[in-house]
Amino acid sequence: MTQLNRYEERGSRDLGNKLLFFLIGGSIGAAVALLFAPKSGDELRGDIADATRRGYGTALDKAKELKEKSTEVVTNVREKAGELYVAAADKASAAGEVASNVLADAKKRFAEGAERIAEDVKEDVKPITSDRKSSAIM
Repeated sequence: MTQLNRYEERGSRDLGNKLLFFLIGGSIGAAVALLFAPKSGDELRGDIADATRRGYGTALDKAKELKEKSTEVVTNVREKAGELYVAAADKASAAGEVASNVLADAKKRFAEGAERIAEDVKEDVKPITSDRKSSAIM
């Protein structure tokens, strides 16, 4: 098959597809037009008013539901936040106590270590001073 024949065959398929889609679209358009056939002005205004009332009533109901649910959510969030605040305060207090105990223990150990060092220095200094006294006497 030559290249020209392939183009002609593809063109005829495209034309058939286009015609088919055109007919389907026309059918859908006709069905929609029948569904939305015009009514008299009074009937149309009455339908619009009814739909508006129903929509307004539904919107009010949903607003009330939303208000109730949001109130519940806010209450729950407040309760949880209060619980978390109390728990955090307790933990902070406990952490403060632990820090105070650690600091007191560190001060105590530092003082004990300083006393031991001072005693060791006195022990080491005694022989030196006694040696100097005995050499000064001689």
